[in-house]
Amino acid sequence: MPVYNAEEYLNETLECLTHQTMKEIEIICVDDGSKDSSLEILKKYSEKDDRIKILHQKNLYAGVARNNGLKEAKGEYIIFLDSDDLFELDLLEKTYKKGKEINADIVLFNADHYNTRTKEYMMVKHLLRTDLIGDKEVFSRQTIPDFLFQVTTPCPWTKLYRKEFVIKKNLHYQNLK
Repeated sequence: MPVYNAEEYLNETLECLTHQTMKEIEIICVDDGSKDSSLEILKKYSEKDDRIKILHQKNLYAGVARNNGLKEAKGEYIIFLDSDDLFELDLLEKTYKKGKEINADIVLFNADHYNTRTKEYMMVKHLLRTDLIGDKEVFSRQTIPDFLFQVTTPCPWTKLYRKEFVIKKNLHYQNLK
């Protein structure tokens, strides 16, 4: 998880992660040169929970942070969450079980938008276009060639990836802002 000046949201985000129903997880937080109290918050949580590993880098942006976290990841599956997001407490358990069940390289899931001003959740349909895949639980470019790149957005936080797949395909984030 890239962390850059996220003190406003970081406690709540870490609470969502440390209280996941799936306990056998590693939480790799990459401090991207934060200037606020983000690093202190990370240290506080890592002292209480040994599943949290903190990496440091100068401010090189989220892509570099995700790539550095990937190098350290030991799990079978990986997920690239953001430090200002909230997660269902069973997110990791559900996505991992589904990945194992269908032997998936990538598991897609939806997300809602949370309006911090109104404190309301709003459904965001374009993050996972189930209307394009119908009742297919497993699909590929062979089964939906016309829609493959329209099913989901490029945002990393709505996908669980098999680490072996990511490494084998030499996938990584661009070193861009």
